[in-house]
Formats: sequence, C-alpha cells, structure tokens
Amino acid sequence: MKLKKLMAAGFITAALTLMMSMNAFAFGWQMTNGRWWYGTNGNNTTWLANQWMLIDGYWYYFDQSGWMAQNRWIGDYYVGNSGAMLTNTWTPDGYWVGADGKWVRNGSSGSGSTTQKEYKWTGSYSILNSKTEIWGTQFYGHDYMSASGSKIKIKGYFYEDDSNYMGYHEKTFKVDENTNFFGAGGNDDPHDMEKAEFFKMLNKNSGLQLTLEVEDDYVTEATLSS
Repeated sequence: MKLKKLMAAGFITAALTLMMSMNAFAFGWQMTNGRWWYGTNGNNTTWLANQWMLIDGYWYYFDQSGWMAQNRWIGDYYVGNSGAMLTNTWTPDGYWVGADGKWVRNGSSGSGSTTQKEYKWTGSYSILNSKTEIWGTQFYGHDYMSASGSKIKIKGYFYEDDSNYMGYHEKTFKVDENTNFFGAGGNDDPHDMEKAEFFKMLNKNSGLQLTLEVEDDYVTEATLSS
C-alpha cells in the first residue's frame, strides 16, 4: 500500500513528459514553473533523479521525477528551502542534525539541548498503519503505534498534507470526547466511528492510512482509510 497522492503514477508521468519537452538552455541547474532540476548533458535531455548529489559544496536530493527536494526529510537528512541539506543545526520541526547532516538520535547540539526540542504540531499528518516498509528510497509505516485512553503514540515515518515526507518521528497525540473518529467504509468513504472501535482497528496494524488533523498536538479528527 502506498500513500495516495505521493505515489500517483499520473503525476510522475506528467512531470517526466514536461521535463522532456522543455527547451534546453545550458548544462546544470534549470527551473521549470518555479521548481528546480539539474540537467546532466549538453542539451538537458537527461537529469539527476532519485539520488543525492554534491553540487558546489552542498548536498541536494532529486526525487524520482527529477525535481529538487525542499523543506522535507529524506530519510535521516533534512533539506531546507534552498534545497541544500542542513548540517549542525535544528530542523524546522525540532530535531538536531550533525556535521554530516544526519539526525542525531539521543544526542544534543553540544550545549545541553536535547535531540528533539519541545514543540507542538499543528496540521494534517499521515502515516501507514502498518510496520515499517521500504519502497524505493522512501520509508513508510511505523515501528510502534498504540492507541489507548487519551493518547495515540507513534514511532514511524510521517507525511504532512499526505505527500510531504517528514521522515522519522516519535510523537504522542492527545484525544478526548471531542475528537472525531472515522473509519474506512464502502467505496473508500470513511464513516463515523466510536473511539473504542477506532482504537481497536488502529491497534491491529491494519495497513490502512492513518490521517490526523492536529492542533497543538491535540487530534480534532482521526481517519483510517484505504
């Protein structure tokens, strides 16, 4: 199973067709519709894709369609707004990356700060309700997921807005009687569920996609869908 938006074959095909039809200008960095890619021959009919590349002293990652990644996790590494991999700093979502750019698990910045800063999430987040798997160069699923009482605890690979890869995180989200729960129904149309029924389905590691609408770590809506 794959996240619906991220792995849409139509998007990949359209992106490749667009890039192959562009007029070539010069070897190297190119921009199309506000997005960067990197040509690898004289007329830019080939390009970097699905790989890291060291360019002018900075590491960049190009996705499977050839676009430069920005503001996201690539495994244990984070690329910023410029596309360059961050080093020796906190990431925007509160994790320390070392001199080699890798997330420092159970480490610190060297000044007594913990690896993960105190912060709260607000937004839409998705994760596969199944054990961790690897497809290509991406990671999906979780190592641990449990729902009980007033909490949902997750250790795994998150996506924001169903498509932006955030990498691996350990998070605890709060739920209460005001949280709305939805489960997969016929024709992929989620229906209202009681909290106990939802927790039972989630704890089965059913392989469904879990989507959480969150405000300051509090879940307003939780949905399991195919």
